Amino acid sequence: MAHEQTKAQPQPDLVRRRQQWEREQASLHAERAALFAERDTLLSRQAALSTVRDAAGVADTGSATGTAEPNPVEATVTEP
Repeated sequence: MAHEQTKAQPQPDLVRRRQQWEREQASLHAERAALFAERDTLLSRQAALSTVRDAAGVADTGSATGTAEPNPVEATVTEP
């Protein structure tokens, strides 16, 4: 009978660890949401810049410095 009561009672260490885990999960969820929001902002800015470049007739160089850089997908070497 004592064993059943012990088993039914949550152990303080497990409760503490579970609460810590839940706090960490909430923090990670908030951080993930912030990263997705930042990504969306950057994608919107990129789209806006592309629109401005297209309207101005300026080629997208792929670099903030204005120097042409090869597209990594197009620059894949397939030599044996």
